[in-house]
Amino acid sequence: MSEGFEFVQSLRFSLFWGEGDNTKNCHPLKVISFEDLISLIMHRDLKGIDKKERPYFTPYGTFSYRNNSNLQTYNQGLVSLDYDKITPEQVTLLDKYWSSRRSTLLSMRSPSGNGLKVLLWAETGIDIKQGTQTHYETLKYNRSIFTIMGIDPDPAQFVLSQPFFIPYNEEFYFNFHPKRENYPFTKKPTPPPRPTIVASPGSFDSNEVNQFFVRRFEYWINWIQNKPVSEGTHSPVFTVLMNLLPYVNQQTALTEQELIYTLEQIVESRYGNRSEIPALHRSIKEVKNRTGGMNIETEMGKYLTRRPG
Repeated sequence: MSEGFEFVQSLRFSLFWGEGDNTKNCHPLKVISFEDLISLIMHRDLKGIDKKERPYFTPYGTFSYRNNSNLQTYNQGLVSLDYDKITPEQVTLLDKYWSSRRSTLLSMRSPSGNGLKVLLWAETGIDIKQGTQTHYETLKYNRSIFTIMGIDPDPAQFVLSQPFFIPYNEEFYFNFHPKRENYPFTKKPTPPPRPTIVASPGSFDSNEVNQFFVRRFEYWINWIQNKPVSEGTHSPVFTVLMNLLPYVNQQTALTEQELIYTLEQIVESRYGNRSEIPALHRSIKEVKNRTGGMNIETEMGKYLTRRPG
């Protein structure tokens, strides 16, 4: 028995599939294996099913309830990638690339033809015992490893409890005998502790401003990803916008377009379609009207500390 086959046999996922709209379902139906997953993808019961009613699974492990804090078992070494909003030509190129890699377990086009989802086996060095956030931070920090032909994977798929919706498909690549890939993963550096000194606006350099905003971005994106769908989406999205949008153009680490794109992906994932994207953009307009003149360095002065001098 090959090492790759043993790895595949060890994988366990939570399957979520309830009656009606499954996008708001956070209670798992059962635990499935990789073999079960492949059979389900090709099962005719999924043929013609409405997008909102499709089942989904959690690629990174099993959960008693779908949020990061309810992780039960962790699939060490499995990486899930999602390339979205790309052309059919790019999908074909990406599919050929990942289908030719020995580390790939699955490469599957989206029903719309403008996306590709991939599962692969990699030596990530992630120690889940250090906290569930370690998983997301490590994969996002090393995201460029999976940038192929200038096409970036969606970082939302790195969230530990991120759903992977299952469409009906008879023609896709899967592999029960992968070979682990030793990618050059590096750990995200931990900033040194600083003494408590009150900082005033104007006393931070651009690098500190950028680091503050990126940490803030990661915190609020992780917060909404862990928010149960049953608790709604509009209000959590508005909270995220209020905490990020007023400051996005006062730093250079992330653009406003990147922030909005990330939120669009979250909204689409939670609803199972893009019907609520216009509501998101109305919220963006409202937040901009409400928050003119807010200063990121004033906000930093409340939370950050600086070295003397």
